[in-house]
Amino acid sequence: MSSHGFGRRQFLTTAIGVAAAWTQVSGNASAATSSRSSSVQVWLTDISAKKWVVAQSDVLFRTKSTGNPLTIKVDDSVKYQRIQGFGAAMTDSSAWLINKLPTADRAKLVQKLYDPSKGISLSLIRTPMGATDFNASGDYSYDDMPAGQTDPTLSDFSVQHDEKYIIPVLRQALAQNPSAKILANPWSPPGWMKTSDSMIGGTLKSDYASTLADYFVKFIKAYDKAGVPISYITPQNEPMGTPSWPGMFLSAYQESAVIQEIGQAFAANRISTKILAWDHNWDVPSYPETIFSDPAASQYTAGTGWHIYSGNPTYQTLVHNDFPGKETYITEASGGVWQSDDETAFNDALGTWIIKGMRNWANGVMLWNTALDPKLGPLNSDTNGIPMCR
Repeated sequence: MSSHGFGRRQFLTTAIGVAAAWTQVSGNASAATSSRSSSVQVWLTDISAKKWVVAQSDVLFRTKSTGNPLTIKVDDSVKYQRIQGFGAAMTDSSAWLINKLPTADRAKLVQKLYDPSKGISLSLIRTPMGATDFNASGDYSYDDMPAGQTDPTLSDFSVQHDEKYIIPVLRQALAQNPSAKILANPWSPPGWMKTSDSMIGGTLKSDYASTLADYFVKFIKAYDKAGVPISYITPQNEPMGTPSWPGMFLSAYQESAVIQEIGQAFAANRISTKILAWDHNWDVPSYPETIFSDPAASQYTAGTGWHIYSGNPTYQTLVHNDFPGKETYITEASGGVWQSDDETAFNDALGTWIIKGMRNWANGVMLWNTALDPKLGPLNSDTNGIPMCR
């Protein structure tokens, strides 16, 4: 997070805090329909006055004579999506920074972020499978091999890297909020599975689709054994992009084939983890629709993951209307130096990503890095990450 002003330093926590507060308000409002004496808790954010999620007096439900002609009708028969929650990504950089805190400070921070009663009750956590552009330790996958060598049986698979600080921080988060759900996905599989023989660039070699499925199975089993169950995965982060940091191009038809392999592998291993398609920007709805239109892949695909960097939330509704049985998640949304001021940053997060996201069928919203240092890092030292995200 940036060091320039309160709003920018604490923007992520503040924005998600509003979401958590809003969830609590919604729950109280629903309960209040059965009791006119029930109250609704209210928080106020006034950017111009530098007030951020400040508790206000409770509002009571009660009968009162009024000349106001406004009528609010609550129709319990109208049902929309089930809300799974709100949260942010526990990237390698975020976990590394949080783990560097003194023990007492780390415990206090994790409580403030995840505890349902003493914190803001974050309930969705995205964790990358291997390196991204936000890594304190450089590039890595769970089965790295020397250039030119392969490991099709995944005999060298290991999550040892994550055992140092990522898994411990995730366990702490789940201890505070046991109902929290974790989404995991790779920016790149091991380089030897790809045409580039590297975690940078390239695409998946077709004969490694089933091996990649086994890679997911081993990851989920290893994390589950470590006390970190995985609720959702996506096959590939931003599959239409090939950045200068770990990434991989994967067409909709390729991802459809990969999802079939993963779905079959999950079924064979009795893994209940849900698969989400796409995991990229709003403005390419044809990608998830291609997968949902393929019955062989659609049967294994629970929904769509969306990013917010181009397009707008109405594309979520377009896909929902065509495939109403599929779930919808905003899986990545980041503020950054491109936002001109605190008001823009706050309105983007709360107004567009959270409120408009929910109004367009999102079951949940996940922002990007949970924590960064004042230099907007640490960035992956092996690649050319850009210090732009807060």
